[in-house]
Amino acid sequence: MAESMPLEPTEMEHLQHSTPSGKIIFRNGAFCCLIFLACYWLAWPVTRMGFNDDWSFFRTAQIFAKTGQIAYNGWADPMVGWLIPWGALFIKLFGNSYTAVRLSILPITLLTLLLFHSTLIRFRITPRNAIIGTLTLGLCPLLLPFAASYMTDVPSLFVVVLCLYLCQRAASAETSRLAIFWLLLAGLSNVTGGTTRQAAWLGALVMVPCTGWLLRKNRSVLYASLAIWLASIAAIIACMQWFAQQPFAPQASILPKLPSSVLLGVFDGIFTIDLMAALLLCLLLMIVPVLTIWLPYFGRKFDHYIVLFCMGLLPMVALKYITGSLGVVWPASTLNWELSTQQHSLLGTPQMMQHSLLPVPARILVSVVLLAALLGCIIAVRQKGWKLIQAESPEEVRQLLWLLAPFSLAYGALLILAVQQGLALDKYVFLWMPFAIIASIWLYQRCIRIELPRSSVVLLIVYAAFSVAATHTLFAWHRARFAAIQELRAAGIPSTEIQAGFEFDGWSQIEQSGHVNNRLVKNPPGAYQPPAIKTDLKNLCSYNFLAWAPSLHPKYAVDFGPAACFLPSKFSPVPYTAWLPPFHRDVYILKVPYKMPTVTTP
Repeated sequence: MAESMPLEPTEMEHLQHSTPSGKIIFRNGAFCCLIFLACYWLAWPVTRMGFNDDWSFFRTAQIFAKTGQIAYNGWADPMVGWLIPWGALFIKLFGNSYTAVRLSILPITLLTLLLFHSTLIRFRITPRNAIIGTLTLGLCPLLLPFAASYMTDVPSLFVVVLCLYLCQRAASAETSRLAIFWLLLAGLSNVTGGTTRQAAWLGALVMVPCTGWLLRKNRSVLYASLAIWLASIAAIIACMQWFAQQPFAPQASILPKLPSSVLLGVFDGIFTIDLMAALLLCLLLMIVPVLTIWLPYFGRKFDHYIVLFCMGLLPMVALKYITGSLGVVWPASTLNWELSTQQHSLLGTPQMMQHSLLPVPARILVSVVLLAALLGCIIAVRQKGWKLIQAESPEEVRQLLWLLAPFSLAYGALLILAVQQGLALDKYVFLWMPFAIIASIWLYQRCIRIELPRSSVVLLIVYAAFSVAATHTLFAWHRARFAAIQELRAAGIPSTEIQAGFEFDGWSQIEQSGHVNNRLVKNPPGAYQPPAIKTDLKNLCSYNFLAWAPSLHPKYAVDFGPAACFLPSKFSPVPYTAWLPPFHRDVYILKVPYKMPTVTTP
């Protein structure tokens, strides 16, 4: 086992007092942005159809660009907020297309990387380690494709990272007036920025008051932070009330329904723990380059830890067995990236990849290795001694704890509420990622050595290559689907008779009626119409999305391959090339049986 090497006094002093110049910080941050842009270009994430939920947001931006009015369409819960005029601006500048509006996310992504790099430096992360940490976030298999979409996830990440950066500035301000200025800026920017995705408001609700408490020795700063917090609550309530009054804005409650019996409550608790464990494993997977650095510290010297580790795996395996999810190691994939834990065609309401690189045993092995790395971190910190770490840099530790821990815990509580309603998607780990990356690198510098090992760079390169290949494959699949749709249209088949996944079908629905049929839409009254036909939820041939899109009457389906639910058609498969195996794939155009059951309650 590798030993924790106590830092020499000269190294610790250098770490505490050396700060790169502004020129070096900007140069390194710009370098990270250039690497990201190169990977973005290589992946070529371009398609002329909707991507995940962004077809709904694109429609809202389209209407705003044309009329100056905000019009929702009943699909997604995010308020979208400032992202609407921002996307409309790009429509005005570059044309009315998916590509134009998706380009609006690119500068937001680059600003996020620059801010995150500066945040790492302000936490006394060395320049080399800050580059590795920034690229771990920027080249994540989740962030790269989301940065090429008009989704709200990257903008909300930007809002949280900005709030963290501003709170850092407040915590290190030399005067109380300057500290109050930074806190005020953090509160204002977070309340405004959080309108894009409401979870980002945790910055104003949690991070800002915690920064004020960190600086509580200065009463004026403490009272100012309390005033900012109260004003933020009032502003957020006003925003939520406005959103609730908008036509076709879904109104989802964050409070879970109480179980009807104790037994159901127990089962709900088991499934909640199972899904939260899947989200934790997904988070560990997303920060591989800065997590596996701890693997050498999981070794024989701490035999009792190994025993505890193995004992801890047993209830996890039992939980997976009880819930019937032994093969579902990570949560459902919103992006269909190539480590997808489930395989499904375009039928039904999740839309998932047919191909998966890792079989179930490999996924379990990867997860065990990641958990071992996490335990290695705990072992190394315990060996070093938390009290010694605090003694070496007490102010730094206090700032790290108050800025990172409360937000992470609050976001975890928010995720539990979402998970209790059955919502556990891989993209939910986005707002956890910056905090996990900072904590891992900071602890390594204090417990082991100043610079991360070369293995982290090697893993980062592999990680980036996988992200590029998976993103390219994902968008190549979207382009092949769109080509198949265009072939059907050229044959005179209208969009309402084509079933091609919820992105295309949702767009076809709002083109016909202006909104999807969502039971969460309360305004205007009667907007939601219960489906006239209901089918057995166990029937895999039922197309659940038609409950949301009653204007569609599909006669053709665009699918991964021949399926038992469909019939062959006269149209040839549309081939496309993937950058991950299998490299040669096809999208099929199939006929929908006339008497096929089609609708279930959403």
